[in-house]
Amino acid sequence: MRSLNAMFSRALPNLRQTARLSSSPTASPPCAWPITFSFCSGESLSSRGVMSNSWPRTADTRRCSILRRSSIGNGTSHDLVDTRKREGIMPNPTTNADNLPPIPLTEDQRYVFDTRGWLLIPGVLSESEIQEMRAFCYQLKQEPRSIPEHHRYSIGGPLESLTDHPVVCGFMNEFLASAYANENCYGFRLEGTFLTIRANGHDAFRPHGGRGMLNFPGNSHTYHLHYDKAHSGLTRVVWELNPVQKGCGGTMFLTGSHKGAFPAPKSTEDRNSALWEDYTCPAGSVLIFTEAITHTGAKWTDETVDRIAIFNCYNTVGNKWHRWEPHPQHLEEMPFKRQTLFRPVYCQDNAPTLDAV
Repeated sequence: MRSLNAMFSRALPNLRQTARLSSSPTASPPCAWPITFSFCSGESLSSRGVMSNSWPRTADTRRCSILRRSSIGNGTSHDLVDTRKREGIMPNPTTNADNLPPIPLTEDQRYVFDTRGWLLIPGVLSESEIQEMRAFCYQLKQEPRSIPEHHRYSIGGPLESLTDHPVVCGFMNEFLASAYANENCYGFRLEGTFLTIRANGHDAFRPHGGRGMLNFPGNSHTYHLHYDKAHSGLTRVVWELNPVQKGCGGTMFLTGSHKGAFPAPKSTEDRNSALWEDYTCPAGSVLIFTEAITHTGAKWTDETVDRIAIFNCYNTVGNKWHRWEPHPQHLEEMPFKRQTLFRPVYCQDNAPTLDAV
């Protein structure tokens, strides 16, 4: 099986050649359209009910392999995904890769995020999910060799299901997704991830970001809006796997600074400035913020638990900030729909389809 990246890397040079030839009014297209592709499918790696308590796990994986090849221009056979459908705005998927529907934001949640630049949704994960994910995080830190190499990072093992969690999909469909989407393709990308496990006394105070509404395109740390619509640009999703107490070291924000006209005051160089805001939440909560806001880590001062948090970063399909890619073997194991979170970065027709047989 070949991942989406492999398909596109082979196809794009020929598609560019096609575009150059067809741009001339007298040029004949080098191949006939449409081209039809067939795929096979099975069960998702992260389907509920097949997980055990250790990694690697035995589970059927949904694999999408191309059964037919077609020629483009020079007679060479290439793997492609037909993305030529231009039907205006394409619908966002009605389910995620685990066949769960997105959970849309409430009107209040949408307003809070737009005006404040960050949103806390408490108690999203179940206790069993929290325990399993927390154990995997410690295993990843303390015994990484006990985990298959392609799962030794913060979207491996049970953490994979967080990448397109229904809450994440609901948020991204509102504040980040583009028209480059369909039932089997997300309208956004996941472009970076890391795990933090911080013990009592660990200090991460380093304010950065802010005034993203004034940034030019290409920066990614942007926030744009018009009447009844806002676009968050680079967006961070933080999964808190232990409780967080206000003032004990959770992420801090200068609320509203994503829309600020003025730089952060000098007073905010002091972590005790009244302008900084943070939060209290139970384990299993999700924190979402635009990277356009001024924010910082803090000194973890909870003596009872470590801070265990997964930081996933999302962006539009045509922009990329982080120099990061998922492990290729892990990518190949993912369901097709989840693979589209990691597709190549460009806009034109970037909504790969899956035609199941």
